[in-house]
Parts: sequence; C-alpha cells; structure tokens
Amino acid sequence: MQEEKFHGNELALSVACNAFEDVIEGKNRALFISGAKGVGKSALIKQLRERLSSPGMLERFGFLAGRQLDEGFVRFTDGSDISALPRDCYAVIIIDEIQDRNDQSLSDICKLAQMLASSTDLHYMLVMAYTSGSIATQSTMLMPTLAEVKGILSNASIALTDIEVKPMTLADIATTIAFTMSPNDFPSNFVNRLYALTGGVQLYVREVFNYLRESSIMTITDGKWHLDEGLAAPVLAPSASIEDIETLRINLLAEDLETADADALATRLHQLCRNHAKHHIISTQGIEKLVQIAPRILAAANDDTLSRTIADLLPSNQADNRQTDNALLITPENIDKADEILAPLAQKYKMSQLLQNAQHLLDIIPKGDIH
Repeated sequence: MQEEKFHGNELALSVACNAFEDVIEGKNRALFISGAKGVGKSALIKQLRERLSSPGMLERFGFLAGRQLDEGFVRFTDGSDISALPRDCYAVIIIDEIQDRNDQSLSDICKLAQMLASSTDLHYMLVMAYTSGSIATQSTMLMPTLAEVKGILSNASIALTDIEVKPMTLADIATTIAFTMSPNDFPSNFVNRLYALTGGVQLYVREVFNYLRESSIMTITDGKWHLDEGLAAPVLAPSASIEDIETLRINLLAEDLETADADALATRLHQLCRNHAKHHIISTQGIEKLVQIAPRILAAANDDTLSRTIADLLPSNQADNRQTDNALLITPENIDKADEILAPLAQKYKMSQLLQNAQHLLDIIPKGDIH
C-alpha cells in the first residue's frame, strides 16, 4: 500500500499550482491553507512540492519563462534564508503549522511578510498553513497575525488566495483504495464503514490502515490485498472512535516488543507520539502506556536521529502550554472588546468591510444566546 497516495482536494492542489504559474509570469502570490486537524494540509503541501518539482511542470514553467530550466529553478524554503536565495530563482516559502508558533515566531512571520512586500527582485509564492476551528494554540495572536500578514501583502498588491482543505469524501476513500490497494478483496461495505469511523479525515483513515496492516487483519497474498472481515468488524464498529484505534495500535506495539524489528517498532512509536503531540487523539491511558514502553524501544533502536525526535515528542517531555485563542471567540466576556480587537487591524490595513461584517454579526447575535 502506498500511504501517500490519498485522494481528495485535487482542486486545491490545482489552484496552488496555477498560483505558481502567476509567479513565473512576474506576479508574486500568497496562499493561506486552512482546515481541521488531520485533514491533510501538510499532505497537500507535500503534494505541491512534488508537483512543482516534477519534470513535466519544469517543462511547462520553462515555456512560461521562455527558457530551459534546471532542477534548482524552484527553491523551497521556510523563509529563514531569503537573503541568501539566488535572485534568478523562484522561491516557494512554506510556513506550516502556524497555530503551533509562539508570540516571537508569529512576530517574525510578520517581519518576513514586510520583507517580502518590499522586495523588488524576488520571485516568490508564500504558502502559510494552519489548523482552523476551535483549537488550542501556543499564542492568542494567531488570527491577528494572519490578518496583519494579509494586510501587509495586500497593500503591496500581492494577490491572496484562501484554500480550505476538506475531509475526504466517500468517493475519495474509494479512489484511494482502488489506486493504492488494487487489486483487493474487501467487503462491499468497507468504504462506508471506514468513512463512518473517520469522517473522511485523512489522518484517521491512515491510522485505521496502519492498524489493519500491523495486526495482519489486512494482508497481501499473491499481489492481492485481503481483509479478514471477522477480525475487522470490531475495529470498524459503529461505536468505535479514533482514540480506540490509537489504543489498539499502542497495545499491539507493546505486544510486539519481543518479536518485531527494533527500527520498525521505533517508526511506529514515532507515528504515535507525533499523533499525540500534533493532534491529541490518544487517551490518557494510551499516553501512559506509550511512556512506559518507549524506553525499551529507544534502547534497541539503531536510528539515533529518530530516537532523539521520539524523545522530544514523548508526552512526558511536552509542556502543555497551549491555550485557546479566547480573544477570537464570541463570549459574554469578550463581546464588548470586539472594537478593541478588530478596529486597529481594520483601520491599519484599510479593511473596513471586515469591521462592518464583524459589527453586523455582533449586532444580530442576542447576547443571551452566547455560550
């Protein structure tokens, strides 16, 4: 199974690629990618990197640029080395997981936007990705920072595009299975049950596949994938949740300590620790078990770099200083502060419509109905 061949959001990928064509033609762009946790924002960025680096796209870009291009034509960066980039390259500046940035990092992002807005000889597409919705963040300045960056770039006549990454549909899941697990021998209702459990969230779909493979409920024989329907039934039961899947993976990891390859165990441990640190989808009991079995896996692992990464991600080493961005929630406590929060941004960046829309929303919501 090719894990990264998940389908869905092809339109979003197409929009991003088309935006880069504008850069080739001399018009810098900025993309703001948002979506729920685990829905596939980072996967979309990975697909974008692969697409922009492909020989076919380089040939197309060469046609637009009027010259033959080499592999270094498109440079990918996190923005830290902007001044060192060759002036004849075309940069894709990727800033992912903005919701995990602290105040200082968010301030640096605003400074980067100011630098990009004032640049006259740099060809670039800025890509910023963040988790939207009701989330815990490292800073209460996430949304104000995004508004400030958009204002800075808009005032410099940089075209902005918002891209929302959405969950996979039933058809997307079916296509993913057809392309990455074909041929296969699965029950006809497998896709429906998988969608009901995961809601189409790409991370959750991947975690279900991971467990089915690790537990040998899903196996490949003579080049064909098979699913043991009897063993799969409780995994895909209507009452199951993604936390249950993670618990099953952790329990299986503990059972495999004596028999499985040490580096394979470390890879599985890394996935689980990252899922907790980034997405918080593991139960308290599961976290306790992870912390308990991790030392044995790390002691046997041969990949020192991976071991250090896991050690940093282990829940016992993670200070939970994330906070809800209460300044951006409509509550009885902050509704009267709306002008204080929005007015400076709207006036500074000439976003009068933003202020009008926000004020209209506040006017029509009965305060007694706010929770």
